Amino acid sequence: MKIYLLNDKAYSGAENMAIDQVLGESVIGKEGEIIIRFYGWEPPTLSIGYNQPVSDLNLEALQRDGIGWVRRMTGGGGVLHWNEITYSIAIPYNRKTGFSRSDLFTFCAGLLSGCYRSLGVETTPKTPGAYSPIADCFAAPGAFELVETTTGKKIAGSASTIKRGYFLQHGSLPIDDTHRRIGKYLTVDSPPEADFEGSVSIDQFVSLSREEVLSRFRGYLKTAFEVSPFKLSGEMLAKTRQLAEERYAADNWLYRK
Repeated sequence: MKIYLLNDKAYSGAENMAIDQVLGESVIGKEGEIIIRFYGWEPPTLSIGYNQPVSDLNLEALQRDGIGWVRRMTGGGGVLHWNEITYSIAIPYNRKTGFSRSDLFTFCAGLLSGCYRSLGVETTPKTPGAYSPIADCFAAPGAFELVETTTGKKIAGSASTIKRGYFLQHGSLPIDDTHRRIGKYLTVDSPPEADFEGSVSIDQFVSLSREEVLSRFRGYLKTAFEVSPFKLSGEMLAKTRQLAEERYAADNWLYRK
């Protein structure tokens, strides 16, 4: 399998979601090729799931603290993207000849586990089972999301979608516990039946800078796969700007019901 790796910079929430969509669309029909993107957020941003109600957010607090917010194309609960590494994985998807959904989730979980193993952190995917929607993504792991093996706590938040011709997963890999500040910006608590298990972050196991963590991740990928660098073309950037403005920053997307 050929991996194209995009070591990207920080963008606004709308731009980040637009880039992930553009990358997903770019792999359609390219079996055996996937794109992995590592990126950041400027300003820090709270992303919510596709079906998550805006009423879950304290918009006044977000505005007061200069925190952005955006709606993802993927499901799940809210994530505060601050001091973390965000990733996306775009994979061609053909319902007739491609991976099954379970295969796709297993592949992504295995890839992320390899990245964490390069830090000396052992993880395992959560076994599929009953799951209650919660406002805070990191309150408890969902199916195939990674937990750190010694604590049993969530260490990676992931969300996925399947579109015509491609599968996209993106998620948050916290460097420290900044993501736990999300409670300040939510109007609801996780329901009692959410089976709260909490989360851990990379700095609880290893003392490395964000760039050092990314270097370890890249090193692992290069040993496990055929990896080539990837760069957004001018056409992709133009489409990103259009999607960001017309979709991901538009009120009819942000406030959809």
